[in-house]
Amino acid sequence: MYVLLPLLDRLEREGGMRSTVTRRELLHGGIAAGIAFRLNLIGSDAAALQLDPAADAVPGAFDADGRLCFRSDALAKVTGEKIFSRDFRARDLPGWPSEQSHAFLIHATQADRTFEGIDLSVLGNDLQPDRLVTAEDLQRDRVAPHRPTFYGDVFLVLLIYRDFARYDAAKRRLRFNDKVVRYGAVTGPKPPPHYGAARFVRLQKDEPEPDGRYSPILDATIFGKFEGDEVVWPAPDRAGNPAAKGMAATLDIEREIGAAGDDALVLKREYFSQSVDASALEADNGLVWYDDKNRALHILVSTQSPYEGATGAAEMLAKTNFRVDMIDFNIGHTVGYGTKDHSVFPYFCIVAGLYGQGRPVRLANDRYEQFQVGMKQHSFRMQNTLVADKRSGKFKIVKGTYTLDGGGRPNVSANVGVAGTSQALSIYHVPKSDLCFAAISSRAVEAGSTRGYGSLQTIMGIEMLVDEAAEALDIDPV
Repeated sequence: MYVLLPLLDRLEREGGMRSTVTRRELLHGGIAAGIAFRLNLIGSDAAALQLDPAADAVPGAFDADGRLCFRSDALAKVTGEKIFSRDFRARDLPGWPSEQSHAFLIHATQADRTFEGIDLSVLGNDLQPDRLVTAEDLQRDRVAPHRPTFYGDVFLVLLIYRDFARYDAAKRRLRFNDKVVRYGAVTGPKPPPHYGAARFVRLQKDEPEPDGRYSPILDATIFGKFEGDEVVWPAPDRAGNPAAKGMAATLDIEREIGAAGDDALVLKREYFSQSVDASALEADNGLVWYDDKNRALHILVSTQSPYEGATGAAEMLAKTNFRVDMIDFNIGHTVGYGTKDHSVFPYFCIVAGLYGQGRPVRLANDRYEQFQVGMKQHSFRMQNTLVADKRSGKFKIVKGTYTLDGGGRPNVSANVGVAGTSQALSIYHVPKSDLCFAAISSRAVEAGSTRGYGSLQTIMGIEMLVDEAAEALDIDPV
């Protein structure tokens, strides 16, 4: 919240539109779960320009008329200035200790059997961690997740080292060793409940009018419930509530598809978009220092959700044995494409910092770890039907059924389903449409809001269907 103050000052100074947010309201926003917090954008000139472009800290950034000539962070990036969160170490941050520790997590790679413990004997005596953090430590110290299951079913092990050389050697020795995590009986995957299902139905009147016969905006978005792995939709009823009327409309659409004659082109196709890693150049990372003397928690993380991170940290520590009165939440520039939005990684960084024994602790994924556990783009299975008039080439009906896989940790899968399904038709006008989705859970890696929020997958399926229809009707697809 504090990061907005320079913007308010500039708006008032330049005579622009005055904000309706008062300074008192901003300060109220800086307290969560009884713990004060502040948000800061770190860096030098590039960060200053983000807050106040009028500062013109980079020579030549603005022309004589005050128009921006190039990105405010362009020179800093191409000249190697430290601006990304990953670039910084404790010694770079004012007021922080000059020495830091390093940490890494051990992850379970088998999701279909019980967890029985950790065996670190392969490290010998020389590479044992200076501090080992387990689920028992978190329970004893009441370090509670701010949302259920964000640790996963079991928080495995966090290893903290005071020197980088031993940290690096231990990490390399454990990486591909399948004896470190001890597993028990095979139980089969046990993912959480599925995440949500909804349906968007539209029927246009024969004579186009703004409201139409049925639409999600004026009538209802229809929500389904899961019974096991199957979606159960409301019962159709033309005289019922809006959802029941919408389900009755889906029956009309299905009958019209089945009754399509020789004058109509009917295409039914299935498409699949796999789970994708966004390959952000900056892997997930964080540096956290718990200053017990001043009852402060200093955080520097790579995130696209700083406000959620700060308030989530406060909720996480509200009842803990650690004494925290103030959270100093810092962010730098980042590249995430949505993979750092609503992410759990900052909270693992906080855990590392709490057990750093007075030293800042850095937890940072390398490329392998990022691919292994970094948030992914949802995979989509798409079943599309298109009905078009052969003579005019106009679309008459589109029906789409989408199944997206959100992986094993609840995130924003239901919202991604809503966004992707409701935007699937893109620029196309279709008089009658029935589009639905089911956001399911699985043993897969967690999926989030990555690039396009589901619309890239669904629009791709519609565009391929349109291209095929254009070829069949000998029409230019553009």
